[in-house]
Amino acid sequence: MRETVLRWLRRLGLGGGLLVALLYVILCAYSLPSYIKVHVTGTEVTRKDVKGKQGDVLIADVRYVMAEDLEGDPHMFRNEDTGWGWPPFFKFNSGDLAAQANNFAVDGRDQVVLITYYGFRIRMLSSFPNVLSMKSVAADYQPIPWFTIVFGVMNIIVFGVAVVFIRDFQDAKGD
Repeated sequence: MRETVLRWLRRLGLGGGLLVALLYVILCAYSLPSYIKVHVTGTEVTRKDVKGKQGDVLIADVRYVMAEDLEGDPHMFRNEDTGWGWPPFFKFNSGDLAAQANNFAVDGRDQVVLITYYGFRIRMLSSFPNVLSMKSVAADYQPIPWFTIVFGVMNIIVFGVAVVFIRDFQDAKGD
């Protein structure tokens, strides 16, 4: 067992380890919640064809939230339930968020809204970040990303334990 793990680690090498680490960082950057302060300017519902589990085509409504950040740059967010899937935010309130976003848009541009979201905006793939929550805040409000901080500390601890575990494997093989 030890020899198999050590052989796998040697084959992986530094380049492979860096590639795995890079992929993990990208996955975390996509999945962990981010925050942005915006003025909500509108909402939209679009119908899309979605492939079902058995190959059939289903029609689904996709909600979008349109906004401008405090500097005036436009942003667009998807508003879909994550359900029980990945990432595990267990979001089931996209209808409520759509109504809330519509209220923010009607109230006017003077209202600053803190949007919590996950995901990336990839223009070539028409990919939008997904809204998790919205709340009205003061313009000078600075959110503290407690979940991301705790998650990062836990990753450092797990990485440290893994390094100690691998070194113990190498020391045991040398004996």
